[in-house]
Amino acid sequence: MTILVADIGGTNTRLALARRGGIIDRTIAYYRNGDHASIGDILTQYLGAGDVPDRIEACCVAIAGPVFGGRGRLTNIDWEISEAELKSITGAPYVRVLNDLTALGFALGHLPDASQQCIRRAVGAGGGNGQSLVIGIGTGFNVCPAVTLPNGKSICLESESGHADLPVRLRDTLHDHVGAGASVFETLEDLFSGAGLARFHKLLSKGDVRTPEQITGAADGRATVETYAQLVAILCQELFLRHFPQSGIHLAGSVARGIFGSRPGQGAFAATDANINFAHRYLETPIYLLTDDAVALAGCVQAALGGDGG
Repeated sequence: MTILVADIGGTNTRLALARRGGIIDRTIAYYRNGDHASIGDILTQYLGAGDVPDRIEACCVAIAGPVFGGRGRLTNIDWEISEAELKSITGAPYVRVLNDLTALGFALGHLPDASQQCIRRAVGAGGGNGQSLVIGIGTGFNVCPAVTLPNGKSICLESESGHADLPVRLRDTLHDHVGAGASVFETLEDLFSGAGLARFHKLLSKGDVRTPEQITGAADGRATVETYAQLVAILCQELFLRHFPQSGIHLAGSVARGIFGSRPGQGAFAATDANINFAHRYLETPIYLLTDDAVALAGCVQAALGGDGG
């Protein structure tokens, strides 16, 4: 069985072929979206490049944008992709379009150790309940609740949580740090995104303008990294109560990697207390950082196989 998978971001697209055993490494290819008129152009170019079998049995793509009724639109580039278009281009009898966070949800449980880092181990007995949560903080923000059933099948839910209002507890904490400037953060994505990190740093530093990469990569950005990490830790507590993901919270995205790929950021999870109800259950929940940017492709393979790994 040959599966075509793609991870379509706002800037780049990554494609690969896969079998039931996983991605075929030599088939992975990268394209800059700005060099192409549409995702259809990229798919056509990839399929015509040679080393592609005549028949594609399944096609699954993950996009950085909302998906409704088999049709998705990217948030940061004016592209749309539909399951009907995928079927026309690839000839695959089975096609699927997913939000990129949903693809990450399908990847859980099928990741090599090198793809993620445990940044807070479970405290106490724990044991998990089959429920996990992916929290994506990158160009934008979103989450994916994922459930592993007793038969091994995965169910991953679509979400557009970035548009939800910022919880009161986070608003109050922001006000403590930046005063009246906290009013610019109305939604979760306003704060938990690349633009949100840059805006927060400017307020916290009283005027210093930097990119997210400059903030997380410089020694004098440590104060921002540590404070922002504390805000993410509060967010994790809030989302834990909404989804009860005792099998694990998985942070993903470029901003999450920039903040928690260093010891200053990880310190936000070092405390052994949590200011929420069911705090002991929260502390029994491990927290991971997804370090491999290609994880969405693995999730697309699992989704194409019906969420059960084949």
